[in-house]
Amino acid sequence: SAFYQTVQVEAQVVVLIGATGVGKTRLGIAFREWVKLNSPEAEIWQGQTFETGGRLAFQPVVDALRLRLEQVNAPEDLLEDVWLAELSQLMPELRARYPDLPPPMKGDAHFVRTRLFEAMATLGGALAAHQPSVLMLDDIQWADADTLDLIHYLARRWAEMGASVLLLVTLRQEAFAADVALREWLTRLERDTSLTRLLLDNLSGVAVQKLVYSLAGGESDEKASLAFATWLWAETQGLP
Repeated sequence: SAFYQTVQVEAQVVVLIGATGVGKTRLGIAFREWVKLNSPEAEIWQGQTFETGGRLAFQPVVDALRLRLEQVNAPEDLLEDVWLAELSQLMPELRARYPDLPPPMKGDAHFVRTRLFEAMATLGGALAAHQPSVLMLDDIQWADADTLDLIHYLARRWAEMGASVLLLVTLRQEAFAADVALREWLTRLERDTSLTRLLLDNLSGVAVQKLVYSLAGGESDEKASLAFATWLWAETQGLP
């Protein structure tokens, strides 16, 4: 539903929240395959945040868009030099590819950061100009504050641009419950964008029974299947 709204109305944000192992990444993969099947013209950009001692600013977004930009034959036809110059601060390979690029604009830290954010938004908007696009960011609970600010900026600017971009983010429920700053960030994002929260809960006992019956097939012993389903739910509490 959010994907179709992205195509027809405006940029959307979907946040998948769930416990470790509940299937957030798996659901994201299934959605990606659905997009490829139903809208083969759509672009999919993927990035993942990793748990590191020193969190890398902007890393998941840069990784996702860098891979896509490398596939563009002539980035100078996609973006003006002024934006390529700003992006070269995050993607130095651009300056190796285009040594005549002007230097990035100088200013205080706030000005430089804003220009970087706008360059990333402009790149995403240009890539999504002719087809719907999905930016998938996994394990966003590991992102640093600068990356969260960039995601917020992109979502808001793409909505203002009318860019057909769906931003799909996965978030661990444990981290969300424990991190006040993360909850405040999501509240601000929800206030400024069209955002849908999807909470992935553990499977119920009835759902586990249905799953076991389905996998066992119609010829299976119903009593044995029920006993196994009961044991399975007790062992896992419905965590996939």
